[in-house]
Parts: sequence; structure tokens; C-alpha cells
Amino acid sequence: MTDNEIDASITQAIDWDKVALKLSLVDHTRILFGMRAARQMWADLGLPSPADRRTSGAPGGVIDFLREVTQQDMFGEINATDLRSRYLEWAKIREIVPCSPSAFGKYAARERIVVRRGGGATFYCGLRLKEVP
Repeated sequence: MTDNEIDASITQAIDWDKVALKLSLVDHTRILFGMRAARQMWADLGLPSPADRRTSGAPGGVIDFLREVTQQDMFGEINATDLRSRYLEWAKIREIVPCSPSAFGKYAARERIVVRRGGGATFYCGLRLKEVP
């Protein structure tokens, strides 16, 4: 069997319409509910998982903090000042130099966390703090 025949047999075994539908669902989930929900949808649909990363690589551990301390909640919202205070405690315990509030906001935006401003306060929407065991 030649390489072209192998490639053709692999292509025939994959239902590309189903793959396209799954990817579309993941993309729409990301747009509507953010990266965390899209990652969960990816796993739920049985798509292959990318290599796991131990850390996010974001300075100050912002993304790691968000993954550890918060969870998706469609109706939840967290006051930005409260979340920042929790982040500073988290960073101190781990001996991480925390990033600035503006950098924190930029990394949160990368995770597709919606921000709402009103009444002189800022809120991160679609999140809630995880219960402390």
C-alpha cells in the first residue's frame, strides 16, 4: 500500500461533516460562554485533547489562578476588586509576583471573560468562586 492509498483510506474513515459540526459547536460555545466552556465542550464531544500544559505561561499566574479559584456559572459574576484581593492572597501563598490590575484584566480577557461596568464597579461575568473545601 502506498502513502497515497493510506492517506485515502484514513480520509474515508473520518466523517468530516461530523468533525466540522463538532468544531462549529465548540466555536459557538466559545463565543457565547468563553474559553472554559469551549474546552469543556471539546472534551465532551470526544475531540482529541491537545498536550496538557502545567502552567499557563501568563506572568503572575493569572490564568492558573482563574482556573484554580473560579468556575463557569452562566448567571454568576464576581466583583473585580474582590477577585483581585483573592488573586493577591493566592499569589502571596505561592510566592508569585502578582501582575498589575490592568495586566490581570488583559489576561482575563484572553480567557474570554466578559466584563461589566456599572455603578462605579467592575464585574467579571459568567464566573463564580469555587467553594473552599
